[in-house]
Amino acid sequence: MKENKIVTLYRSALIRRYDPDPAVFYFSHTDFENLNAKPYTFTNKRNETLVGAFYYYGERQSDRLIVFDHGLGAGHTAYMKEIERLARAGYTVFSYDKSGCVKSEGESIHALSQSISDLDDAITSLKASPMGEKAKISVVGHSWGGYATLNIPAFHPDLVSIVSLSAPISAKAMLQSFFPGLLSLLIPTVMRFERSANPDFADCSALNTLRQYSGKALVIHSDDDATVKPQKHFNRLQKALRDRENLTFLSVSGKNHNPNYTADAVRRLAEFSSALTEKNRAHAFTSDEDRRAFRDSFDFDKMTEQDEALWQTVLEFLD
Repeated sequence: MKENKIVTLYRSALIRRYDPDPAVFYFSHTDFENLNAKPYTFTNKRNETLVGAFYYYGERQSDRLIVFDHGLGAGHTAYMKEIERLARAGYTVFSYDKSGCVKSEGESIHALSQSISDLDDAITSLKASPMGEKAKISVVGHSWGGYATLNIPAFHPDLVSIVSLSAPISAKAMLQSFFPGLLSLLIPTVMRFERSANPDFADCSALNTLRQYSGKALVIHSDDDATVKPQKHFNRLQKALRDRENLTFLSVSGKNHNPNYTADAVRRLAEFSSALTEKNRAHAFTSDEDRRAFRDSFDFDKMTEQDEALWQTVLEFLD
């Protein structure tokens, strides 16, 4: 298979634009009483405008700033429960839609490594803004955003702390999951594409980044995560860096790809995801109205219920 054909397939399958699915409910700051949202945009290295907001209760706290980095999919509002929980603890939370997602510009996400590049641009912009001049910045991220979170200290070693949830350790390690068995022969070709897209970020690995980082890091993973398998990511990282006293590794059980959800929420999410996959496979939706009707048959509030005990651990770490 020619290299351009491999890259074309890779781009069409994964490196595309991500916009909201009418079959999924996305919370807004207006769903939380008195939660403020102040819009903020910045420009990335591709000269694309990325759209986000500061979320906070009461007055914005410039010395308690957290950047929340979203996973692969339809932008940061898929994480409003997580953002609100951090804001409720007294933090000002900045979150944004990455390149090629929802309100941000970009015909696609460009590459897996774009996640780190966009986070680098976000933090650089914040540091130059009045909000970030005196801020002590921490980063919290999930999945694809967790991958960026684990690797961003290579570019911003002054970050006070980072918290990753269900995170891959590198783009190459992610590709090893996407291309198992004989398909692994395609990985060198795809990595060449990643390097051409983001030469400064494609080869980043948390194995190297966290070895050099002097700030605090909390790495959280569920032992049954089927999306980012702990054996290839969390376990590998913990084994390699177990001597680093500034790193904390927390393994939870039975939470699949969402360790910060309650067990009931994880179960409900699995039921929803299975039903949506089946509907899509059967081409059962004929319109956006059909998709919204399907969405409305599920309780998204319960489906995204947060595990307070886990959040207490995170907040104690951040404080």
